[in-house]
Amino acid sequence: MRHNKNRTKLGRTAEHREALMRNLLTSLIQEKKIKTTLPKAKILKAYADKFLARIRTADLAAKKKAFSILTEKSAGKELFDNVVPNLPDKKSGFIKLYHAGIRKGDAADMAIVQLVLVETYKEKKAPKVKKEKLPEAKKSEEKKAKKSEAATVTE
Repeated sequence: MRHNKNRTKLGRTAEHREALMRNLLTSLIQEKKIKTTLPKAKILKAYADKFLARIRTADLAAKKKAFSILTEKSAGKELFDNVVPNLPDKKSGFIKLYHAGIRKGDAADMAIVQLVLVETYKEKKAPKVKKEKLPEAKKSEEKKAKKSEAATVTE
């Protein structure tokens, strides 16, 4: 029985789909951001999240797995030098999808696929304004001054 075997096939054979995902993943790691059609982007998001969750330990088995999936050695070097150390501390959600309108030629929905790295989080956060903390001596002096002002006003 074929229960729960539904998946988007993109009009390609299994081998062609696998090659497409490997090439898109390699490009994503090298460029950090790529533009593709929305159906491909949705499948790539799941594929890349599983891939990055698997190899984030950066041990020998993870490196062998990564180099067997990626199509270029330079992408593997980039992955372990720059991407894996900067991945956020969570189990998934390493990829963001943004809708990018429609393609002019065939009106296909386009999407931008982007790696989410720790630097991305740091750039988005607004700088916090810290309140100046007064030393304990100044705090107690200010309280005494306020009390004495209140006492003089009531007299």
